[in-house]
Amino acid sequence: MLVALIGNTQVLYLKNKYLEIYKDDKSIISATAVVIKGPSEGEYNYKYTVKARTGKYKNKKFIVYINKKNKKLLEYGDLIEIKGEYSAPEVARNYKGFDYSQYLKTLNIYGTIKVEESKIINKNQLSPILISINNIKEKMIDNANRNMPKRTANLLLGILIGERDIQEDIIESFRTANLSHILAVSGAHTSYIILGITYLISKSKTPKRIGYIITIINLLIFIIITGASYSVVRACIMAIVVIGAKICYRKENFFTSICISLIIILIQNPFAINDIGLKLSFMGTAGIVIFNKSITNFFIKLKIKQKIAEALSVTFSAQLMIMPITILNFNTISLTFFISNILASPLLGIIIIFGFISIFISSILNPISKVLFLILHIFLELLILVSKVTEKIPGSSILVKTPNILFA
Repeated sequence: MLVALIGNTQVLYLKNKYLEIYKDDKSIISATAVVIKGPSEGEYNYKYTVKARTGKYKNKKFIVYINKKNKKLLEYGDLIEIKGEYSAPEVARNYKGFDYSQYLKTLNIYGTIKVEESKIINKNQLSPILISINNIKEKMIDNANRNMPKRTANLLLGILIGERDIQEDIIESFRTANLSHILAVSGAHTSYIILGITYLISKSKTPKRIGYIITIINLLIFIIITGASYSVVRACIMAIVVIGAKICYRKENFFTSICISLIIILIQNPFAINDIGLKLSFMGTAGIVIFNKSITNFFIKLKIKQKIAEALSVTFSAQLMIMPITILNFNTISLTFFISNILASPLLGIIIIFGFISIFISSILNPISKVLFLILHIFLELLILVSKVTEKIPGSSILVKTPNILFA
């Protein structure tokens, strides 16, 4: 009861903060802000996310649109002075329609500003650590774009660090084939990063506890590189809690780690509970832990080989938990999800491992990396082919009526 009271009080306080800013809808506002994300190129504008530094809007985040006529692109960490028309985000106009206001609240964003005047005041006005990590991210993007065709380079960056410049037809194909989770950086990526770091540490004969600390630091860097999406934060915090338990010589516990990760996310932003990605990530992970063993045993009793049974079990376990969410939010159900996931999962592992190796090697040994990027291109095209073929299987995406919330 105490937690509920504190939580609801915090939500009401934050709602009032949003409503206070929404009163300025359609007003011309001026602000000094720092660029924390962007640019993203549209047809007529460049899109940035900024955080205000002064006045009424201090520490509040906005999406700003700057006309392409302003040819000087802003950079991460630029301190800028802007003047433009503020627009409060729209709420859903129809039942189950898209609620832009709710969506922006999950990102801690207070609305949009169509900029009329902008001026760069200073450069590199964020933490040197954040600037350095962003430079690493930009280098990764540049290396992929230089060595691969745009179609597969964008898909690779979407899989590795959550960049969203993937072609619409590929996104739709993955969605219909029930492979959207591949484009959301989460637990699988974290696992491969931990395995890679652990392998390098073991070869360097670094003491175990120092190795654990190095792994935690790298996970924190990975959170920042991927833009701190909730699925990544969930996976990394859970991993950090488990590693922390080893450092303190304590036994790790799944439910402790998943609850700690959710509490940290919701303390930072209670509106995150409405994020579909967060729900899918947490429920899918819980499903794997709760049902995996029993479903594996069930498949083995059906005389299915153990490795195939384990692969099927992971997919079925996750789907059991996320199916009500997909029905309520997308009105779809898939009867062929296990086919697409079994075909795609091995490819995903290869792409993640080869992807990180290729991108980092390209900064040192470009000729060797070109061969790796060629291999990557082939595997990415295979992954696209899997999505294109499996989306055409009857039953891959069945439209269903929204059930009563009591039965969902």
